[in-house]
Amino acid sequence: EGPADVCQFCSLHDPKLAEGENMDLHFYHDCPMLGSCVECGQIIEIASVNEHLLHECEHMEQYEECARCMEAIKKDEIEEHRAKDNCVVAKPANMYNRCPLCHMDIPPGDEGWKSHLLEGRGCPANSRPVVAARA
Repeated sequence: EGPADVCQFCSLHDPKLAEGENMDLHFYHDCPMLGSCVECGQIIEIASVNEHLLHECEHMEQYEECARCMEAIKKDEIEEHRAKDNCVVAKPANMYNRCPLCHMDIPPGDEGWKSHLLEGRGCPANSRPVVAARA
């Protein structure tokens, strides 16, 4: 565990994070590496959205993995999803990650997620803004 004033996910350094429940509030509302599950509302890492929906979410029985794009898709929407042009064949995980928010292929590993979600304006589909003060 790192310093109490640095977010373990996005590396935001802010002395206020060490006070009271500020770190939890950051996790729940502001951290651009995290988001709320669209089904259960649990705060999860954006990098693990598909894994959560397929294996952990209380609504996981409603989802299946698309064999083409490898994303978690609602079972009752899978045929329509496969017919769309935006269902793009997944590339090998050692070469790319696919963002579940914007569906773009991004660089592999943790560094790929950090660059996509934290650099510049971050992911164009992320509702949480990037804050400049990274550790």
